[in-house]
Parts: sequence; C-alpha cells; structure tokens
Amino acid sequence: MENNQDILKDLNPEQKKAAEHTNGPLLIVAGAGTGKTTVITRRIAHLMMDKAVKGNEIL
Repeated sequence: MENNQDILKDLNPEQKKAAEHTNGPLLIVAGAGTGKTTVITRRIAHLMMDKAVKGNEIL
C-alpha cells in the first residue's frame, strides 16, 4: 500500500490542503474538471491511513 505522501504528491497546494483537512466537514466547490473527486478520494485515503478512521465511519 502506498504511504500518505505518495497519495498526496500529485495534488496542487489547494487540493492538498483540502485532502489533509481533518477538523470536521469540508465543502469543496469548484468547476468541472478541477479535481474534486480526486481530492475527495485522497482525503478518504488520508483519513484511513494517517488518522486510523475506519471506512464505515466516513460519510
């Protein structure tokens, strides 16, 4: 399995900040093709790998 830095390495600074956000919910608003789905999936991976959050605890 990849480590967290590998998961976040392709994100731009704004995307990385959103993916690393852990203090409550996060609203991501952006135009088409800007990487929203990528940020969300990387955020989930970050929560599971670095913060030991279980998949069934993520809504």
